[in-house]
Amino acid sequence: MRVSGVVYKFMVAVSLTIAVLTVALLPFLEPGSSSWVIAIFTLGVTAISVAIAALGLYFRWDPFRPFEEV
Repeated sequence: MRVSGVVYKFMVAVSLTIAVLTVALLPFLEPGSSSWVIAIFTLGVTAISVAIAALGLYFRWDPFRPFEEV
């Protein structure tokens, strides 16, 4: 699970960085505007990607095993 673990950890790091930046920008957006709606959707997508990566790490799912042998 070496490659899969690295991919999952990278996915969590990138997603959390995007989430932190989005949350930091929320106070500057007007609620109900198109920018605010896009920011909320971005938070939803990043939350889903963090959840998928966390589940992959927790259950040790290894979809990249064929690439480790190359």
